[in-house]
Amino acid sequence: MAPIGRGRMVVLHVSGLSRPTRFRVWRRSHALGGHDALLERTLSGAGRVPWFAGRDHQRASGSRPAVSGAGAAMTGEPPRISIVVPLYNKAAYIGDTIAALANQAPPPAELIIVDDASTDDSVERCRQALTEFAKPLSETRQQLILSERNSGPSHARNRGLQDATGDWIGFQDADDCYTPGALNRIRRAIRACDPTMLVLGYQSDPAGEHFPDLAALEGECAALECGLQQLRTPLLTVTGPDFFMGRASNVMIRREHLRGLWFDETATLNEGIDFWYRVLRSVLATTPDARIGLLTEPMIRFRILPDSLSHQARHRWQDLPPPPSIARYLDSTDPFDQRLIRTLAARWTEYADWSLKDASEQRAFFAAHATLLQRVALRASSRGEA
Repeated sequence: MAPIGRGRMVVLHVSGLSRPTRFRVWRRSHALGGHDALLERTLSGAGRVPWFAGRDHQRASGSRPAVSGAGAAMTGEPPRISIVVPLYNKAAYIGDTIAALANQAPPPAELIIVDDASTDDSVERCRQALTEFAKPLSETRQQLILSERNSGPSHARNRGLQDATGDWIGFQDADDCYTPGALNRIRRAIRACDPTMLVLGYQSDPAGEHFPDLAALEGECAALECGLQQLRTPLLTVTGPDFFMGRASNVMIRREHLRGLWFDETATLNEGIDFWYRVLRSVLATTPDARIGLLTEPMIRFRILPDSLSHQARHRWQDLPPPPSIARYLDSTDPFDQRLIRTLAARWTEYADWSLKDASEQRAFFAAHATLLQRVALRASSRGEA
C-alpha cells in the first residue's frame, strides 16, 4: 500500500448424554456479564459436582512474579498510538466516537475505521464526523476501509490491524468513547512505566458498572510509582471471574507483540477475550520481563446497547455457540487454561439462562451442550476443584 500522508482519508474497497443431566445457574449480581456467576452442575446418580472453582490466590507453577519498582522512564517522542474501529450499523454513535478521539490531547497518531458493509448510513455519518473534526485530526493518519460484504467484527478488526503502523495498537468499538484525557494518561503510563501490555478501566453506560474492582483483586496487583497497577501473576488474574480483558476493547499493546496473531473470525461472542488471552500467553512466553499493567480509572465509556451482539435476547439456542476458548483449551493440561474455560463456561451458561426467554429453548441449550459441560466439570473435579 502506498504511504498515506497525515490528515488524508483514503477509502479502500476490500473484497445427548446417555443419562439425564440437570443444570442450575445462580446469579449474585450482574444479570449479564456474569463475573459473579456460579454455575453448579448436578449429575443424576452421581451426586453434586460443583465445578466452578472459587477464587484461588495461590501461585501456580510457572506463574511469574511481579517486577518490582516503577521501571525505567522512557524518553524521546511519545508513543504513536493506532486506534482500529470496526463499524457496523452504528450510525447513531460513530460521530460521538470520532469526536471523543478528536478531542483527546493529542488525538491518536493513526485512526483506521473498517466498515463491515453497514446497511444504515454509518459510512456517511463517519465521513461527516471526519470532516467536522478535520482540524484536530489533521496530524492523524486516517483510513476508512469499506468492506464489500458483512464478515463480522473480528474480520473488521483483523483488516484494520493489518494496516496499523503505530508503536501501540488499541481497538475501539464504534459505539464506545474514550474518556477525556484518556490517551494522554495512557501515553504517560507507557513512558513512565514501560509496560508491555495495558488493560484499561471502563465505566458502563447506563448501568454504571466500573471495572476494575480492586477490592475483588486484592493481593493480585502491585501499585507502581507511576500510577499503574501491575498484575503480579497475570494468567491467574485474567482467568478469574472478577477480571475482564477484552471487554469494551479495553487493551492496548506494543504492535510487535501482535505479529501472527489474529481475531478468530468464526467466533460470534467472546472473540475479544479469546484473542487477548492468546496474545497474553504469547507475550509471557516470548518476553520474560513482560510487564502487564492495569489502568484502574475509566479510560473507556462502554455503552450497553440492546442491539449489540452480546446483549441481545436470543430466540434460538443455536444462536449461542460455546465461547471459542472453551474448545481451544478443553484438552489443555495447563491450570490457567482450565481456569479460563471454567470462568467462560459459567458466564456462557448464565448468559443463556438470561438470553433465552423460552423455557424449551433453555432446555434444548443445556441438552445440546451437556457433553461439553460435563467434560469441563469432570476436568475440574479431577483437579480437586469440586
